[in-house]
Amino acid sequence: MADSKERNVWCIKGGNQDWLGHYLFLTEDVVALDEACMPDLSQLPQTREMYKAVYQPQNTHLNAQMVGMYVGHLWKFVNDIDRGDLVVYPSRLEEEEKVYIGEVQSDYFYVDCCYRHRRRVGWHKQGFPKDDFSSAAFGSSRFTVIKKYAGEFTTKWESR
Repeated sequence: MADSKERNVWCIKGGNQDWLGHYLFLTEDVVALDEACMPDLSQLPQTREMYKAVYQPQNTHLNAQMVGMYVGHLWKFVNDIDRGDLVVYPSRLEEEEKVYIGEVQSDYFYVDCCYRHRRRVGWHKQGFPKDDFSSAAFGSSRFTVIKKYAGEFTTKWESR
C-alpha cells in the first residue's frame, strides 16, 4: 500500500447465514458477500447501472431503495476496497461477542458456491471484545465504510 493513501476501514457482517459467514471468514481468510443472484461481477461492465440491470429483475420483491442499497454494497465491495484497507467483522456467534480485524490482501474474486463475492484477508491473530469499541462504530448496514471510528480499529490493528 502506498504511504500517500490513507487506508479505509470497512465493516462487514455475516449476513443472513451469520454462522456460515463466521466460519468462512475466519477459516478461509476471506470476507464475502452472498448475493447468489449475481454472477461474477468482474465479468460485467463496471457501472452501477449494469449491476442494477442484472440485480433488479431477480429481486422484484424489493423496492427501488433496497435494490439501490444492495447494488451499492456490491459496487463498493468490487470497486472501492483497496488492498491494504482494513476490514472489521463483528461476530455475533460467540458467547462473548468478538470483533475481528484484518487487512485486505486481494482484489475481488468469485467462487461458485456460498458467499460468492470474495476478497482475501489477513486477520489479526486474535479477536477483540466488542466492548473495546464504540457501540455506534459498526453501523446498521451489513457492509459499510467506517469513518468516524476508524482510528479505534487502526490502533488495534497496529498493536499486532
